[in-house]
Amino acid sequence: MSHIYAKPLVIQGYTHTKDKDSLYLYTYQNTGDYLEGMSPVSSVKPDSNGFFRFIYQMKEGKEFTLKQGDKYIFFNVFFSAGDSIRINMSDNAIGYEGNGQNNVAYNDSFPQVFYRGDEGKKYTGSFKMSLDSFNSYIDERKEARYHFLQKFADEKPLSDAFINQANQDIEYNWALDKLQYLWKYTYFHHMKGVVEAKPGYFDFIDKLDIQHKLAFNVRRYYFCVKDYATEIWEQKLHRNPYKDQYKFENQIRARLSVIDSLYRGKIRVIAYGQVFEDILKWPGTKDNQAKIQFTDSLLEIFKKDHDAKQIDFYEYFLKEKNQNFSLMNQPAPDFKLKDLNDSIVSLTNYRGKVILLDFWSVHCAPCIKEIPNSNTLQDKLKGKDFVVVTVCFDSKQKEWKGMIVKQQWKGIHLFNNFDAHLNDKYFFNSYPHYVLIDKFGIIRESNAYFDIQNLEGHIEDLLKN
Repeated sequence: MSHIYAKPLVIQGYTHTKDKDSLYLYTYQNTGDYLEGMSPVSSVKPDSNGFFRFIYQMKEGKEFTLKQGDKYIFFNVFFSAGDSIRINMSDNAIGYEGNGQNNVAYNDSFPQVFYRGDEGKKYTGSFKMSLDSFNSYIDERKEARYHFLQKFADEKPLSDAFINQANQDIEYNWALDKLQYLWKYTYFHHMKGVVEAKPGYFDFIDKLDIQHKLAFNVRRYYFCVKDYATEIWEQKLHRNPYKDQYKFENQIRARLSVIDSLYRGKIRVIAYGQVFEDILKWPGTKDNQAKIQFTDSLLEIFKKDHDAKQIDFYEYFLKEKNQNFSLMNQPAPDFKLKDLNDSIVSLTNYRGKVILLDFWSVHCAPCIKEIPNSNTLQDKLKGKDFVVVTVCFDSKQKEWKGMIVKQQWKGIHLFNNFDAHLNDKYFFNSYPHYVLIDKFGIIRESNAYFDIQNLEGHIEDLLKN
């Protein structure tokens, strides 16, 4: 019987930057993180000479992100157990050495080729193309990425584990683009409803090995599993004329039925996991009992199977459920962050006002889309004891300030560049995320849904108390 022993990933080096902020290492700690995003696993404060070191024990390869303040040292880079990398940072440059340096170099280079410049514009515009033109382009793009990977590996050696991971990422990125074409085509052409797929449209899924062991460490794989079930459900919903199908309870049952028809085993649980997350984001406090019943029923499904993947899901989502409801009617965790004038601002500064907390990112399209609605809500409640406090994550300060000016966004705007655990305090992993706090600093909605009419009504009720 063979055993896989843990080996350390070693990340060390020197930082000679003006900022002496701590460095934070992020990765996917469990299956649930692949649905919601990386979690911080370690932080290190450079010593007086600027030296830092991370030692992370692991049995198999996975992706990591390293940040210092609002600066990414590297982003979503795959490392194998036993890899090491030495980093030398200044304000103007970052150098890498060690057997993980080519991993970082690949991750830095392929986005420049495929997501920047003319090719980046062509890729974005491809979702406006006709279906035949889109399919031809996206197939060519996949082959180009395979060719780029091979050429890179010929010039700069990459481990077999890294190449296998990169191949899976290319394959599932291709599938994800195809899955998202229908709704993106609708979005870019300002169409209402859903574009109906032609017979055989989803046949490309059959070409994928969704049980492939290597795929379980690729985040886009999880998106594909989720989006395939969602697209099939959307197609059925599109053809169903009955309005009660749009009720959330019925949507959940319909989605679970679609998942049952598509998947078995681990894949089914992964798809269920995304539905679980959506249930937790179900807006409104009056539906908490129904939310608890839905989540408990799914937890029972995760709990029944003794497979490690299912147990992993059960533990993750049980924690998610408990955290999601634990914030309700509890004091809002305080924080201190810089505002647009670089002044330190505390959440408690706004005690006595109803607060809508908006956690967002410059790179989050749904976040930007809601800015006009945020301004509208503030206009409706102008002159009352209400304030919108936004907290920006995963962005550069210049981008953050520029976006606020460009969008003429009203409210109090804060930048999170040194509280890496703020999302843990408020139990969220995706943007936008909204929290409604009453005048006494008590959380009344820990995962609010941005619907102006409902939010305005709830805020008005809180203002009366």
